[in-house]
Amino acid sequence: MRLISILITVFLAACGGGGSSAPEETPTPTPAPTTQNCNVFVTKGPYPQIWPTLEWNTASLESQGMCPDEVQSVIDYAFLEGNDTGAIIVIRNGYIVIEEYDSGKTENDLATSWSVGKSFASALMGVALEEGLVSSLDETTGQYFPEWAGTERENITIRNLMTLRTGLEADCSGPGGNNIYFALDQVACALNRELIGPIGEKLYSYSNSDVMLAGEIMEITSGMKLDEYLDQKLGSIMNADYQWWEDAFGNSLGYCCIDATPRDFGRFGLLFARNGEWDGQQLIPQSWIELSTSLALNGEYGYYWWPINGHDGFVALGLHGQSIAVIPEDNLVIMRFGNYSRLGDGSTVRVGTNGHSTSQPLSFDTTSFINRAVSYTHLRAHETEADLVCRLLLEK
Repeated sequence: MRLISILITVFLAACGGGGSSAPEETPTPTPAPTTQNCNVFVTKGPYPQIWPTLEWNTASLESQGMCPDEVQSVIDYAFLEGNDTGAIIVIRNGYIVIEEYDSGKTENDLATSWSVGKSFASALMGVALEEGLVSSLDETTGQYFPEWAGTERENITIRNLMTLRTGLEADCSGPGGNNIYFALDQVACALNRELIGPIGEKLYSYSNSDVMLAGEIMEITSGMKLDEYLDQKLGSIMNADYQWWEDAFGNSLGYCCIDATPRDFGRFGLLFARNGEWDGQQLIPQSWIELSTSLALNGEYGYYWWPINGHDGFVALGLHGQSIAVIPEDNLVIMRFGNYSRLGDGSTVRVGTNGHSTSQPLSFDTTSFINRAVSYTHLRAHETEADLVCRLLLEK
């Protein structure tokens, strides 16, 4: 026991404490917030960059430079009673480091995107531009929509559709004044909007109809349904299965409604965390990644991505708290999906009683969740293992 005491004394002296000389006078310390240090050794990196194959690799938080001390509070917040959360996943450096499901749910159960699907449409527009299917964002849309020929609306550009600057009414109405989701022919609904201001002026902050038309342009130019185009250009390469809904007229719902497992949604997030690259293949041009997220990184919604307040990243958001947040500089993807039921006959055709069922969370805020996940699980302590042992001994 005496030998142990001597060793601890020597070790504390090496740590900067336990010596006999009088310490320098310092101000009364302020207790550090819990996010300053970690009670386990956190690997500092560099970290290997891996890619999921058919299966994902999992890893501990600390092995990927993240502190696990308060991770339970992230999980508890997401799954508070009444939030109806189905799944949360956090991915760092290509590893799943947090993965939790509601009772009765597994990694094989489908989630739905709602408007997270808009960010998928944005990604495909970047691919279409790279392939030359669309020559420029500044192409006018009249060539695609004969209904607009001979009217001022034919001068609306693709860029206008992607940046909320069409000058049109923000959205059309389906039967009985309901939104576009309830229209039988949702392309016709989106086209049937009147100009209410100058083209190029931002008159509204959000639109489903604009994205519906952007998706229609991609279907016309590619000769494929969005579901097929997504599978060919991204899904099949990333080993992901995405099911994109369509309306009663066979029009893909470009503004929403992709069903996939949360893990497969994570592949899309990782693709953007890696600047459009997937295991050596540039699936989305880096120039498009930079352009399409530029407004979000500067605090503004555009090109169908949202800003993350307080963080250098961007987030795809959907109704009822669906989200894929991406912080590229940290190789970090944070996701939350609600419990989802596919209604009707089980098909992905939005007609009759076929549709989506999710619930509004009672006490969940996406920004708060992202902030909690980053502050509680992101790398917070730049300690060596010896530093950690020193600090824990000094705290006793």
